[in-house]
Amino acid sequence: MLDIIKLLVIDVDGVLTDGKLYYTEEGESFKIFDVKDGLGIRIANKIISIAIISGNTSPIIAKRASVLGIKHLFLGIEDKALCLSSLCNQLQFSKEQVAYIGDDLNDLVVSELVGIFACPNDAHSAVIAKSNYQLKANGGDGAVREFIDAMLEAKGVKAEFDKGIKISNV
Repeated sequence: MLDIIKLLVIDVDGVLTDGKLYYTEEGESFKIFDVKDGLGIRIANKIISIAIISGNTSPIIAKRASVLGIKHLFLGIEDKALCLSSLCNQLQFSKEQVAYIGDDLNDLVVSELVGIFACPNDAHSAVIAKSNYQLKANGGDGAVREFIDAMLEAKGVKAEFDKGIKISNV
């Protein structure tokens, strides 16, 4: 199934990050992203569409998405299923061509709308139970890259990218 994926949809907190909240003494929040996930996304952007759907509205997410060249960014989303359905209709992708990586209860609503419902190793137990692809890596620790590498392998193009490519801003 990984070989037919045309759209990878990613949640942020707990998937691209470790899900922890970090605050400075001044009350400003920040997030920590794994550079391996970033390079994986930049590579995947060359062959599939990438989207972020998050309930969070942090400008940090928008900045990260911009740096990684993610064109489909949806923040502050309360109804992830409606958002995903709309995106799939717009891009004309079938359920089987879509993979989603989520980690918590608010991601379960999309599980029936995608061909692959994946989760990091440290996802909520209900998400793990519903997932058809549990990653070995935890959220924020290369889980997205692990999924992308498996997808590239299934598509028969991983060896080509493993030779090295020129990509900056990861």
